[in-house]
Amino acid sequence: MTSGKIDTYFVAANYEEVEQEGNDDNALCRFEFLEMMVRIAKGKYVDSGYMGDLAVATDTLITKHVLQME
Repeated sequence: MTSGKIDTYFVAANYEEVEQEGNDDNALCRFEFLEMMVRIAKGKYVDSGYMGDLAVATDTLITKHVLQME
């Protein structure tokens, strides 16, 4: 997973068709953060062929990489 891909996922998750008050263009809302986690899991595990189930891939990403940082 490259920083370029992460940047692309950030832009995609943060895209707004209609301007939302309180939703900065350089920050993520909670739902956008979750969308970005799913996009990263898809790119890291599903698109690479390592896993076939997006739900399991998302769970793995959160368990192995996010919760370990507590």
